[in-house]
Amino acid sequence: MFTVVGDISADEVLEHFTRSAPAELFDAEPPTTFSIPLPPTRNQMAERVVELDGQQTHIVWGFPTVTLRDLDRYALRLLDTILGGMGGRLFVELRDKKSLAYAVTTFDAYPVDRGFLALYIGCSPDKEAEAIDEFERVLHDVQDTGVTPEELERAKTYLEGVMDIGLQSTSQRTAVYGMGELQVGKWNAFQDYLEALRQMTGAEIQRVAQTYLDPSHSVRTILRAKR
Repeated sequence: MFTVVGDISADEVLEHFTRSAPAELFDAEPPTTFSIPLPPTRNQMAERVVELDGQQTHIVWGFPTVTLRDLDRYALRLLDTILGGMGGRLFVELRDKKSLAYAVTTFDAYPVDRGFLALYIGCSPDKEAEAIDEFERVLHDVQDTGVTPEELERAKTYLEGVMDIGLQSTSQRTAVYGMGELQVGKWNAFQDYLEALRQMTGAEIQRVAQTYLDPSHSVRTILRAKR
């Protein structure tokens, strides 16, 4: 796919592209469709511990989620934002209040195949067990009582701001428009994304937390400092 953004003539771009593109591009066969098998469903947490030289222990706890075409990704993206980052619930609970972490955050991905949401903490070796307990406590709190209206509104505002900043340059707009067309067939799919975020409720955030943050389906890796 080629994407062009700017104050230009579409006819001029097409003419230039036709003259300069390799002939093989026009003769290419359409791609063969294929299905991606889902990963096996786990019935208990898979945990791996690796001992390394160093002064910190790093814990990554991942949960399988959805593909980029699943509507739950909007609520999951808000959940990721509420839990992680500066001022996120994990940062406040584990670092500010408990002083457990050098760094604590979350990260997520929703590709063509099944994605994930993961929690990360870097802590001193003697705080490993308490850090894991606090991870579990925060997850249970979100699942049992949900998120606050203030947390939800802050997450929506943050993600909308990230999108606004991401569309400021021509190169960034080219990437966003091209990926929208390639992935869902709409160059302005980012507008649907923003509107979907605005419509999300606290009940939706709680539901996806209960649905996807299931420890029995998760994978946890501990990079433990040698003692």
